[in-house]
Amino acid sequence: MMRQTGLGLVELMVALLIGSLILLGAGEVFQLVRGQFERISQLSQRQANLSFFANRVLGDIRRADSVDVSGTDPLTLSIDDEPVDYRVDTDTEQLLRNEEVMFGDLADEAKAFGVISIGDATYQVTLKLAPGVAGDADHSTFTFRVTNRTAAIDTAQENGNSQDGSSGSSGGNGSSGTTVGKR
Repeated sequence: MMRQTGLGLVELMVALLIGSLILLGAGEVFQLVRGQFERISQLSQRQANLSFFANRVLGDIRRADSVDVSGTDPLTLSIDDEPVDYRVDTDTEQLLRNEEVMFGDLADEAKAFGVISIGDATYQVTLKLAPGVAGDADHSTFTFRVTNRTAAIDTAQENGNSQDGSSGSSGGNGSSGTTVGKR
């Protein structure tokens, strides 16, 4: 009898098939991990952009000497007697602050950024972002409410002075707070 000392053709084909299946599985796992990493990176960048937006725009509204939401630009402020204008560049879909790019990836629509007055010193700021690569269209509209401190203090003092000389006990202390929410 003759002894076989190597691999036969069938064994070699089975080994190649098993090796190919293992490589395909590893490739699929790599693609899955890479896709999740890209999605997390995109969401992290969006969160950082929104944090910057909230700190900058809402901070500007809070500390402004005057706020005007009735003009052609969505928001015009005066901070320390310096004009600050916010507007959307419809060509690039970017939010501009005094003609400098402040925020990108806005939704391609007329009211991607808007500010409305909802009280004496309170404003509602709406920001609509373009859906990300991850398809998060249902999480692309953010609404913030912010109170202008100067106007809130003025309103509280007026209410306090109009009540028989009382010192503003009609809620003046709490009216300068800011509420920020996400829809």
